[in-house]
Amino acid sequence: MKRNLFFAALVATILGMTSCGSKKETMVSASSVGASTQPISPVVTNSRATFAWPGSYAGVTPGADCDITLEITLNENLTYSMRRTWEKDPRITKEDAGAFEWNATGVQINLEGIDEGGAYSHFLVEDGYLILLDINGQIPSTSVKNYTLRKNNLAQGITSKHWQLVELNGQPVTYAANATDKAFIKFNTDGTVSGNAGCNQFNGSYALKEGNRIHFEQMATTMKMCLNMDTETKLLKALEIADNYNVTASTLILNRARMAPLAKFEALYME
Repeated sequence: MKRNLFFAALVATILGMTSCGSKKETMVSASSVGASTQPISPVVTNSRATFAWPGSYAGVTPGADCDITLEITLNENLTYSMRRTWEKDPRITKEDAGAFEWNATGVQINLEGIDEGGAYSHFLVEDGYLILLDINGQIPSTSVKNYTLRKNNLAQGITSKHWQLVELNGQPVTYAANATDKAFIKFNTDGTVSGNAGCNQFNGSYALKEGNRIHFEQMATTMKMCLNMDTETKLLKALEIADNYNVTASTLILNRARMAPLAKFEALYME
């Protein structure tokens, strides 16, 4: 009888550990899932001054009742955006944004505005990755990989270049010899995008994903009127519907699914 009761309790415990059925948005820290902690021992003296830390990071971290995909973007102006997606049910998400600050030694960042009792607020910054710390700013001594967010380097081929528009919907774009408003686009390392559509300036943000997928959002333009708005209208439409891209050292092409290319750009110079 005792053996049967022990077996039943063991099964219940295992099921409780592996279940992701609950949809409550409870956060956990590194220490609360059984990992021992130790004081942070950074490899370098000052991550802020040493590494190219601005950019987007992602990883899958343990949650209270199932794993959570954690995506965070750090900007040079000390602002951040963070998105959490529950693996068992991707419809459950939570987004935060705000400012962050570095600690005195420049190795750790602390996010402001996270109402989780200190969870998901502290990160150790290393070269190409972040480590999620617990509510006390401690790093787990075991299973650190479960709390590691890798930097997204997908943008490496398109950032810091001046991409001039040369084709729209398969047709060449021509400019007058004395044209000053040639259409171009520039992708910044902080996830923002800017350029000229042929008449008006535009800006917004972009996101890159595996498989050369791209998405533009929060696009805005100035409101100047020009004699010929055809190029601008078509380019802005291309940015609205583009969902994938191809890039080489000198050419960038925006596409929609497997349709003919929407827009083609050539790199004029590196910045």
